[in-house]
Amino acid sequence: MSRTPLLSSCALALLFLGIGGGARGEEPALPRIMGYDIHGGIDPADRLRAFVSVLAPVGAPLVASGEADREGAPIATVGRLRQALERIGYDAVVQPVPSGPQEVRLDIQLRPLDRIRQILVSGNGFWIRQDEIIQRLTLRVGQALPLPGPERDTRVEIERSRVLDFLRSRGYLDARVAIELQGTREVPAKINLRVDIDLNRGYPIGPIGVRGNHAIAADEIAEQFRHRNFFTFAQPFRQSALREDVTALTERYRKLGYAGVRISTTATPDARAKHVRLQVEINERKRIEVAFEGHHRVSDDTLRDHLTLFSRGNTSDYEAQASADALAQFYRDERGNMLVTVTWRRQRLSEGVDRLIFTIDEGPVLKVRAVEFAGNRALSSRSLAGVVNVKLYPFLGLGGGGYATLRQLGVDVDNLVVHYKSLGFASVKVSCEIAPAPGRWRPLGPIPADAEGEWRGSSSLHVRFLIDEGEQVRIAAVRFEPAPGDPGPLPRDDRFLRELVLSRDGAPLQPGLVREDGERLRRFFGNLGYREATVEPDVGEGTHPDLVWKVRVGPQARVGPLFLRDNFLTKPQTILQWVPLQPGGLLTSTAVERGQRNLALIQLFNNPSPISFPGSAPGDPVVPMLIEVEERHDHWGVVRVGGGASTEQKTTGSLLDPFYASGGYDHSNLFGYGWSISGQGNYGHTVARASARFLDPRFLGTLFRLEVDGSYIRQSTDRLGDLRSLAGSVGFSREMYPGLDAAFRYNVRNTLTTEPLVRTAGPFEDVQSVQVATPVGSLSLTVDWLRLDHPLVPTRGFKLSGSVEWAVPALSLNSSAGHFVKAGVRSLSVVPLTSWLSLRHSVRFEQGFPIGTPLLPKAERFFAGGDTTIRGFELDRARVEVIRSPLSRGNDAVRFRPVGGSVRILHNVDLQFPIKPPWYGAVFLDSGLLVDSLLGFYAADFRHGIGVSPLQIRLPIGDISVSWAWPLDPQDGDARIGRLHVNVGLMF
Repeated sequence: MSRTPLLSSCALALLFLGIGGGARGEEPALPRIMGYDIHGGIDPADRLRAFVSVLAPVGAPLVASGEADREGAPIATVGRLRQALERIGYDAVVQPVPSGPQEVRLDIQLRPLDRIRQILVSGNGFWIRQDEIIQRLTLRVGQALPLPGPERDTRVEIERSRVLDFLRSRGYLDARVAIELQGTREVPAKINLRVDIDLNRGYPIGPIGVRGNHAIAADEIAEQFRHRNFFTFAQPFRQSALREDVTALTERYRKLGYAGVRISTTATPDARAKHVRLQVEINERKRIEVAFEGHHRVSDDTLRDHLTLFSRGNTSDYEAQASADALAQFYRDERGNMLVTVTWRRQRLSEGVDRLIFTIDEGPVLKVRAVEFAGNRALSSRSLAGVVNVKLYPFLGLGGGGYATLRQLGVDVDNLVVHYKSLGFASVKVSCEIAPAPGRWRPLGPIPADAEGEWRGSSSLHVRFLIDEGEQVRIAAVRFEPAPGDPGPLPRDDRFLRELVLSRDGAPLQPGLVREDGERLRRFFGNLGYREATVEPDVGEGTHPDLVWKVRVGPQARVGPLFLRDNFLTKPQTILQWVPLQPGGLLTSTAVERGQRNLALIQLFNNPSPISFPGSAPGDPVVPMLIEVEERHDHWGVVRVGGGASTEQKTTGSLLDPFYASGGYDHSNLFGYGWSISGQGNYGHTVARASARFLDPRFLGTLFRLEVDGSYIRQSTDRLGDLRSLAGSVGFSREMYPGLDAAFRYNVRNTLTTEPLVRTAGPFEDVQSVQVATPVGSLSLTVDWLRLDHPLVPTRGFKLSGSVEWAVPALSLNSSAGHFVKAGVRSLSVVPLTSWLSLRHSVRFEQGFPIGTPLLPKAERFFAGGDTTIRGFELDRARVEVIRSPLSRGNDAVRFRPVGGSVRILHNVDLQFPIKPPWYGAVFLDSGLLVDSLLGFYAADFRHGIGVSPLQIRLPIGDISVSWAWPLDPQDGDARIGRLHVNVGLMF
């Protein structure tokens, strides 16, 4: 196919020679396009014809190719068509065929391009992940491949070389890579790109030679370059690790005083010995001893950290002066020593050792005692104080601020000017004065020598900003006019457009507000289909100018033919229902943004911006649209197998109590309809659970989500004995506003609990327990407001939830006598207190209202105690009843049985701090209350637990935490020494 452009160019040249007559020197007339003959497309013929007509309309002149087409975007008709058709997945041969005098028809032969459906990697071993290999490829899932032939072979070889280079950089120097394209027979073919890797043995670092070292032993240096994996085997040589090791060794030398050390390495593979020989060359250069004089209350280590000569690796006199300047800047900015001076001198101790002595004259610590504003009439001093950075020295030095530097005060002058101009004071002037005492003002700048004595004898700094506001510029009138060259009229009148902008007649002229108005206007016209609209403000002269908006709307654009590509699994209607654009409809800015956002949020595709407009040019009234997706779930589903341990289970004394096995299945694009289905099962010594969930995110094409859930649990518990529970729900939910979700569900569940019996002598005296069934049918309403920056690992924000559940016998086909209402409110706040300290605060209130009975059914009561409620207490034992059974005279068997309550209040506070991220620690306080009524309870009824979490690992799936907590008010049955808690995920 490499001859395609040549054929088209030749045909076009002959055409122009044949029909482009005229007098000598006359410009030949361009032939007109009279139609198209399109062959070989996979899209409907009318859609392809509509696409071609956008780029080469019938009656338009046929532009011949020229020199300009060889650089950048083509201008010629044939070149533009080929490029646009390739963009939607076709290799095109376009030939103009004469159909009459000065008339041509375009004969277009299309060959659909094969596309990559999956990228499969094998042979990558244990230490190299598949995604690392895929990231080295430039080809991606859904990308079109060149036609079979030399161009495709070259592209595959480039990809193979990239993978091979990566493997060699990881120490697998004998690795072999083969890339195979496995395609279907259909046209276009769906290609699976297979990367087959034969790693062979990795080359570890072998002998290490070290030269030029004197300060550090060669053995120590060599050991720093050797790396071993978890099994203590030598890791293959890696270029990235070598660079890190050189950096670490350089830093080690600099800490010893060798600021200008230079380290180079040479790595030589030895194919016979299967290792890499490493030669390390070190030029230690001079050692610098650093000494400080005249400093107080600042450690040598702190001062050393601010020297630039070690960070820049330079020991010249120039760098010594730069280090002195950096020390002075540190004193001014962080210590408040405005008059500090730092000098330096060099002493030569020996041929290879110099000493740099920094002499520091700290001067007084000037604390800001007053910040004044003079000349301000329109703005209050209090509001201006919020604009500047300089602050008064706080009481007893508690808190931040209280010092100032000359540079900082200069920045504050600029901040005040910018602030005034943003409010319409175009001619404002601001200056600053400083004084060591009230009334001793002088202009901002270096302190002269004759006044230095007065300043050094003071400990205070007084600051005054002198402001000449000038006259405020106010808008006389806001008007809208067509821009020069735009025929007009505007789509809306001035009265309507004035309501869109924030700048008003008679209001101050605020440049920031004018810029925001420009964006609002552009967005408004964009939402009317004027995608090329421009608006420019024109402000007149004087203090009461008119604000005239010059508007060029351009043609109104509509969506042209729509092409969908790379949806190998997903049905077209599944994609199109999330895109509020249809052929023939207006092409609006909001609809495009919403379509991009929706396709990203549904988590079916990997590419963030799948919508584009190929072949379109400014001013086109019809714009073709391409939706090109990258499938994320083009597979048969994901099977998960694992295991774990949980402290939130009943203990029977067996070592197997906390452990369980886990398995599950997930598919997030079932049958290509965007449905998701998931199942999960856990099996342990005292618990067995199973759950399943089905979700249709657009039920029957509406904005409602259909959710169907089912679960089964069998568990040995203290509160309900041997528990069996089967539950299910079906409901609808939808996003009301961004971050605000509401759900309405029908729930049905049947809980089978075991109740102990106290029997007298008789035929049934051996029956020690009875099983009690509690079937419940209910309707529930839930509202969630999510404002966390991450749903599983938040660093700031809040989450607020509210729910109401109404249970009546009729909803369980009268098989239940349960009649009650439950209501609850939950909140979680995450507040960053400082750069290293974070607060997590959770409050939960839940109450049940039994109808016709004094208490809720036992299986429907609320319980507390354990990993996720009140830590420090055993599972569900925050409120218990004591059951005593006589064994013999004076000896009773005692059981502590959880009883729960109809009201539950929980309060959790965690203070989290980093240890070595992602390793964090925390201290926490939990409080909770379980009662049957809010009437008559006491503060002493609250239970409290306090604890520490020395191990919290933050992962994308949530926190993994190990904690130890103690009950603050232990009662009979509570472990006074505390207990261990393990949790995975967002705890509250």
